[in-house]
Amino acid sequence: MPAALRPVHRVAALVGVATLVTLAVAARTAPVAPRHGVLVRDERAAMGSRVAISVWTDAARRPAARAAVAAAFDDLAAWEATVSEWHAGSDIDRVNVAAGDDVVVVGDDARALIGRARAWAERTSGIFDPTGGPLFELWARARATGVLPSAAQVTAARARVDWRAVELDGPGVRLARPGMRLGLGGIGKGVAAERTSAWLTAAGFPDHLVDCGGDLAIAGRRGDAPWQIALRGADHAIIAVAALDGGTIATSGDDVQAVDVGGVRYGHILDLRTGWPARGVRDVTVFAPHDADPLATALFVLGPTRGGALLEPIPGAWAVWTRDDGVVVASRRARLREGRVEVSP
Repeated sequence: MPAALRPVHRVAALVGVATLVTLAVAARTAPVAPRHGVLVRDERAAMGSRVAISVWTDAARRPAARAAVAAAFDDLAAWEATVSEWHAGSDIDRVNVAAGDDVVVVGDDARALIGRARAWAERTSGIFDPTGGPLFELWARARATGVLPSAAQVTAARARVDWRAVELDGPGVRLARPGMRLGLGGIGKGVAAERTSAWLTAAGFPDHLVDCGGDLAIAGRRGDAPWQIALRGADHAIIAVAALDGGTIATSGDDVQAVDVGGVRYGHILDLRTGWPARGVRDVTVFAPHDADPLATALFVLGPTRGGALLEPIPGAWAVWTRDDGVVVASRRARLREGRVEVSP
């Protein structure tokens, strides 16, 4: 059963002397040990956000680490150009253009990403759904204009949302209904972080942290210590520190993109089963060995009680929700104690 905690939920990864990567993070506790080596860090614009790569290595390998980080960014840019729906002519764009018509042959990267997204849609019974674009666009207009969509508009958009209408056959992909649209923002940055992490490990730098706009992949250690994670309160003061040496982390929250209509707040995270914004949760932070990104979206919609059932079978995974009333609720494996995040098996 979830356990109620005091209302604190902001976190950050401590990757430099005074550098904070702003996101919500969960981790396993570990003692802090002396740190030997150097931190090589760079960041660039990518994935519609800022991507930061931090590598811990011996001082003698600093030039090689810098080259590896630069090459990792180049690999990420090439991957994004192939799989982003916002890049005209990309594999995903071509699939969207052909919705309701022909099968489109795509490359291995796009095929793998679509397959991964479809698998999570099936696993969450459509709560996470990569075809939610028509509804997202409808509500984006509502936030821009301050006018809620009509019930008829929501119904019409929902008719074009259905992960089961994404047909995969070898290298071919087809959206079965006209007007459908694949949108992989709910999984793409997390996959990008994991891809870059695997690339760095293969390049000989197994100790690193990759932050793709708030979706993290972490591997190895920072010298003799795990990567340190700071949990922050509403005033941004650090209230707890945890440690992490592997896994993925993601946060879903609606505290920025929302619209107030008639005194009612409507967030940007939708319950695709109804076509309306999800209720009851302000944000959720998820730790999982892989794919924390789509999992966070589903857990935001499900909330602490129902979300626990989805989280429980995933080894080592846990989450912390902040409810609309400000109360923080943790899944079974996590708790805050004496300034640390503690995780049980």
